[in-house]
Amino acid sequence: MGTGIWLSSGHDNRIALLRECHRVLIPDGRFSFSVHDHDQTLAKATQSGNVVADSSDGLESGDYVLEDAPETFFHLYHGSEIDDLCTRAGLDVVDCRLASDYGDHQRRNLWIVVYR
Repeated sequence: MGTGIWLSSGHDNRIALLRECHRVLIPDGRFSFSVHDHDQTLAKATQSGNVVADSSDGLESGDYVLEDAPETFFHLYHGSEIDDLCTRAGLDVVDCRLASDYGDHQRRNLWIVVYR
C-alpha cells in the first residue's frame, strides 16, 4: 500500500482507502496489509515517552501524536475496528492476527488478509 492506512486521517478516509482497494481487486481477489496493533504498540510507545494522545485537537479515538513532532499523527487499530472498516468497504476479512501469531515477536502489528 503506497500510503499507510495508519496515516489516513479520519474514519471516513480510512473507509475510502479500503473501498479503493475493493474497487481495484478482481472478484475473489485477495489483498493483505498490516497495521499497528493498538494495545501492543501503545504500551511500547508510551513506555518510551514518545507518544501523546490529545483528542482536543480533533483527533479520533486511536489517533496519537509524537511528543517531539506534534504535527505528525498515526492511528493504532484494534482487530474489531479493522473488521468494521473492511466490512463497510465491502471487503471480507479472511484473517486478522498479530504478527506474533506468525512467529514474528519483533513487530507489534496486526496482519490482515481480505478478499472481494
